[in-house]
Amino acid sequence: MSTMFTSSDAGSAVNNAPLKPVKPKATRQCQRQMNRFVDTFVDFAMTGDIFDSSPASAPTRAPTVIPAAERLVAIGDLHGDLEKTRETFRLSGLIDDKDHWTGGKTVVVQVGDQLDRGPKEIHILLLLERWKQEAVKTGGQLISMNGNHETMSCKGDFRYAQEGFEEFQIWKFWYELGQKWKRRCGIDLKPLPEVSDQVPLRAVARWQGLQCGGPITKRFLAPQSTVQIVGKSLFAHGGLLQEHLDYGLEKLNDEVNAWMLAPHKTVKMPRHVRGRDSVVWSRHFGSENQDECQCDLIDSLFRQMAVNRMIIGHTIQGSGINTACADRVFRIDVGMSKGCIDGQPQSLEIVGDRKIEVLPKPEGGAAGGIPWPFSLLK
Repeated sequence: MSTMFTSSDAGSAVNNAPLKPVKPKATRQCQRQMNRFVDTFVDFAMTGDIFDSSPASAPTRAPTVIPAAERLVAIGDLHGDLEKTRETFRLSGLIDDKDHWTGGKTVVVQVGDQLDRGPKEIHILLLLERWKQEAVKTGGQLISMNGNHETMSCKGDFRYAQEGFEEFQIWKFWYELGQKWKRRCGIDLKPLPEVSDQVPLRAVARWQGLQCGGPITKRFLAPQSTVQIVGKSLFAHGGLLQEHLDYGLEKLNDEVNAWMLAPHKTVKMPRHVRGRDSVVWSRHFGSENQDECQCDLIDSLFRQMAVNRMIIGHTIQGSGINTACADRVFRIDVGMSKGCIDGQPQSLEIVGDRKIEVLPKPEGGAAGGIPWPFSLLK
């Protein structure tokens, strides 16, 4: 005689079955998977995009000095303009029309100022993180840097955050919901930092995410470089001075990293990222009036570092990407964000550490004040 096995029988069998103790190793594995799932879901809720959000995949800071790349692309200030960010990467041959990395072994350096002025700052940070992950898989590398707007945000200076408050409020909602889900699985909570009553209500979420030790700063900003060297190219958001070199570039990067990771006000803001002569604020080489550039400051600097060029952002170049100091300084902040001057996207391409061109290539003539094609640098 056959026996019919019903769903109620199955439920009874499950309910009456003896419970097996969960091994600690299995519990930890389950928690890691849940942690990864929740983080990925929160990112998806923010952007509508799915990519690996697990802590294991989080980027670490690139070495301060890395070898020359066969193809190097430098990209200027982004300032919260998601569409211009995508357009710049696409025009540079780095991503396809679905926002996936197509740059192969290209090394990309974005010189800072992802934050402020525009409405899609977190979206940009997430997109840069995904491109970093995808680039590594094809032998490429994307290095994003800290500018003055990242360091300002970490200490609560939001005077240029014209449109970014709503996005952070949405992020806070999903972040806290994710923490509640994690708690149900026995995962330790990572509550947002407490905020003083003096912080305006609309800025609370932004401050909780971006202050030193805050989850957004720890995840995205702290792993970024503040000074970077790729082959013969030196990158600094505002510009590098002798005092910075004397202090030590690796030490400078490490101190900014440690300051951003530590809880607010537990570590003093490094002096080389504050003040008019700092790496992120300097305008010694940015003026479009060439006579105002302090080119004498870089002669000895270049000899000591064995570099041929300094690539900077920070100071908007209304004429597009151009050079100063006898073609030794390249200024690549074209003010592309609609929160700046809505400039046309451009990037700087360096092939074989020698041949330098502005992208996109124009149809004959010059681009951004640089003769086309640009002469080889020795």
